[in-house]
Amino acid sequence: MIKIYHNPRCRKSRQGLAIVENSGKEFEVIEYLKETPTREELKNIIDLLEINPLELVRKNEQVWKDNYKGK
Repeated sequence: MIKIYHNPRCRKSRQGLAIVENSGKEFEVIEYLKETPTREELKNIIDLLEINPLELVRKNEQVWKDNYKGK
C-alpha cells in the first residue's frame, strides 16, 4: 500500500495526492502535521527512499533559513 505524508495547505502536496488518487492504487493519507511521524518511521522512510535525511527538509521555510541554513 502507498503511504502519502500530506499537508493539505501545501500546493505540491495536494498535487502529489491527486496523482496518487488517480493512480487507482490503494493508499493511506497521513497528515504529518497532525500525526507526526516517530523517529523510527522517519528512519524507515529515509531507508526506503535511500536518501540523505536533509533531503526531507523544506529549505524554503523560514524556520530553516533562520535556524539552520549555513550552520
